[in-house]
Amino acid sequence: MSEHRKPRADEPLPRDPEDQQATADDPLSVPVPDGRGEGKAPATDEAGTGPRGGTRDGTVHPEHPAPGEPAD
Repeated sequence: MSEHRKPRADEPLPRDPEDQQATADDPLSVPVPDGRGEGKAPATDEAGTGPRGGTRDGTVHPEHPAPGEPAD
């Protein structure tokens, strides 16, 4: 077992003990595309603003009547 010693004041503390630091590739890591080469910004309709100059529906759900539409 390694001996315990107090770190000096000018010595930084390690984040993980040496025997617990990861050295191999993570088997659960998911490859993420770098996003280069797509060329255009994603659609903003998910945020509710919609593309500039696009038409806006009066409601969020298509089955609901729009404000200027009769409810009957």
